[in-house]
Amino acid sequence: MTPFLIEVVSQAVTGIAPLLPYVGASVGVIGAASFAQVVPRIGPVRAGWVAVRSRFLQSRPIQSVRTTELNLLRKDISRKTWGQKYIVVTGEKGVGKSCLIDSAVYKTCGVIRVTAQPGHSQDKIIESALRGLTGLRSSFWDLMSNSKRVVFWYKVFTFGRTPIVVVSVTERKKDDQCAGVAAAVRTLTDDLHLRVIVDSSPNSIDESVTQTNRGRVRCIDSMDRQMIESLPQFSCLIVVATRNLIGNVLWGVLGGNPSKYQKLWDELEMQLDKEPNLPLERQVIGRLLCDEVSAAIDLVRTAKKNHPHMKKTIELFDQEKNQIEDELLEKKGLQQPAVDKVFRKVERNGIYVLIPSSNAVGIVLRYSITRRPSLEELTMLI
Repeated sequence: MTPFLIEVVSQAVTGIAPLLPYVGASVGVIGAASFAQVVPRIGPVRAGWVAVRSRFLQSRPIQSVRTTELNLLRKDISRKTWGQKYIVVTGEKGVGKSCLIDSAVYKTCGVIRVTAQPGHSQDKIIESALRGLTGLRSSFWDLMSNSKRVVFWYKVFTFGRTPIVVVSVTERKKDDQCAGVAAAVRTLTDDLHLRVIVDSSPNSIDESVTQTNRGRVRCIDSMDRQMIESLPQFSCLIVVATRNLIGNVLWGVLGGNPSKYQKLWDELEMQLDKEPNLPLERQVIGRLLCDEVSAAIDLVRTAKKNHPHMKKTIELFDQEKNQIEDELLEKKGLQQPAVDKVFRKVERNGIYVLIPSSNAVGIVLRYSITRRPSLEELTMLI
């Protein structure tokens, strides 16, 4: 039995039988033929499957605690079409972008997911999106014409809505080229009128993706301390840090990036026995936090060595404001590296500034740390 037939039976049982008339009495035979690529030109069947699949077969994601951003994104998604516009959800790696998007599109019809690796061309990204839309794997069929047919029938079934394509851009490294996201998004929005959401850190996409009137940019900042401590998956870690009197150091080093807390907790669990052991807990957490700062020291040292402007850029760092005004860099004739792991550009009070890429990097820059600190030294600084 094909996935489509399984879904038809499932929806009939759960009371969603009104969807069935859209496909017609011969849906079983047609659906099987379409999924076998015998009759790939059948738009209604694939359109129905695209709508149903993400609406009823998606597993429940971890719910984002970013209420404001979540409501804004859901409001965007509620619009039937976006014209030539698209959405970019951007922020540092591990800050919760994907969790936010997953929460926003949960139980939403017509969601197609695409991964853009560093160096992927626009054609590669477009092809992945169209294959996800049509279900066609063979290069024999014309993807664009079949995609337009699926989109047409999808709009008929959903009273004018279009499918949503979520493009997740993988973090790129120093020598990696940006994926051709900008051109791919233009094609998907202009030619197919798809609603596109780009999920990427600032350093992994070309600036043309965000610096255009077509892109509606949602910048996801680090979580505040209250948000981090409200996450149930970190409740045990917070308790352990608090009873060891290093809660402030934990927050000071890791900041509002959930992925860093998860990584530390995973390592802590592996090294501690189930029974609480306060001296050992403090020792392990302290070592892991010092590892984080030590990695930041290496990061800054490597950046100074590899980029000709980095040393002078760091000299402009305002330790009190924890930033560098972008305008100041221009006046000094300095350029930010294409892939900058030390700073990231954000907008504050109407101007662009560079801020440390992480709390640990910020500690290194503010206190000019050049060697691995001890937990006691971190406690005194933070």
